[in-house]
Amino acid sequence: MIVLSIISCMALLFSRYYPKKNVSIGLKWAFILLALVSGIRYNYGNDYINYLYAYNVISRATSPFSISISNGINDFEPGWAFFNWICKPIGFQGFVMVFSCVISFLYYRFIRDNVSPKYYTVALFTYLFEWSMFPLQLSMMRQGLVIAIFAFIYNYIKRRKWITALIVLFLCSTIHKTALILLPFAFWGYLPVRNSKFISVAFAVIAMLAFSSTTFIGDIYVYFLQFESIVDYGIAYGYDEGIISLSMILHTIPLFVALYYSLKNNKDKNIDYYTLFIPCVSLILAPFVQVTQILSRFSFYFEIFCIIQYPILLSMSKNNIVKYCLCAIMIMSILYKYYQFFVGSVYTPHYLIFKTIFD
Repeated sequence: MIVLSIISCMALLFSRYYPKKNVSIGLKWAFILLALVSGIRYNYGNDYINYLYAYNVISRATSPFSISISNGINDFEPGWAFFNWICKPIGFQGFVMVFSCVISFLYYRFIRDNVSPKYYTVALFTYLFEWSMFPLQLSMMRQGLVIAIFAFIYNYIKRRKWITALIVLFLCSTIHKTALILLPFAFWGYLPVRNSKFISVAFAVIAMLAFSSTTFIGDIYVYFLQFESIVDYGIAYGYDEGIISLSMILHTIPLFVALYYSLKNNKDKNIDYYTLFIPCVSLILAPFVQVTQILSRFSFYFEIFCIIQYPILLSMSKNNIVKYCLCAIMIMSILYKYYQFFVGSVYTPHYLIFKTIFD
């Protein structure tokens, strides 16, 4: 935890440097540092050994499409097998290094293309210290890659290049099958943002109904216990029987603020409503995540857009007191969950100590 936190703080310092001639140079060096550090990790996280085992099996195959690999919880899809297979000349650690460079490049472009240099540090802080982003994705490699690709093609989605987005997202489903739920979001650019007031109210009402429907959530909890794969995942990663946690409450505050701002400024054509709304999908999913952690896998796809939503919220806050309060809530929420991730969760034994190839 300490090593990862120090590296993350160093990356934040790099991001503070954005000269007029090359505003993204500091951000670029920050992600180069992250690529180097994550590229030398070894046996870090819950899933590292499973990926190593899968790579060893795949690299011995004559074709990546002729094998099926399962570790008891996850099945490794053909797209992931293909990436492993083409990297067999460089070994698994070489594959990890290449993978880390690709991930860093995708997030660098995502932040550079969607965030003002003034808010690079805010965006990077969110990525580095939000537990479900950089820390978890050091081990959650398959879905982490799909999340990064989804973020990378976001501008294609906003520009209504839905054919490109649809093809890319379908290919992503060959890496991690949960990407299939993203196919409808290839059409997110057609969201009627001119009716932002209606959309804001709809999101808020649905979210509040979800939060208040404890009986309904309990019924879902009982229903999911019928599935053996859900039970296995619950044993491994936990489920909370519908208990609404402090971390979830803190996380939802900025999302409700986003809905409020979009409602208040519904006639402002300069506001990126697409970006304000897409993280709010996780707001609807939040109560159901408390049923079993496997449902959090779906919310990860939308939480990633908090990286670019938070800077927008801060830029929209004209009152300095409101801006500082909102910033404080964001920081508290992120750091509280970050601390819980490392010292008070099922992830702790595998994530607390950062291991490298030099250990």
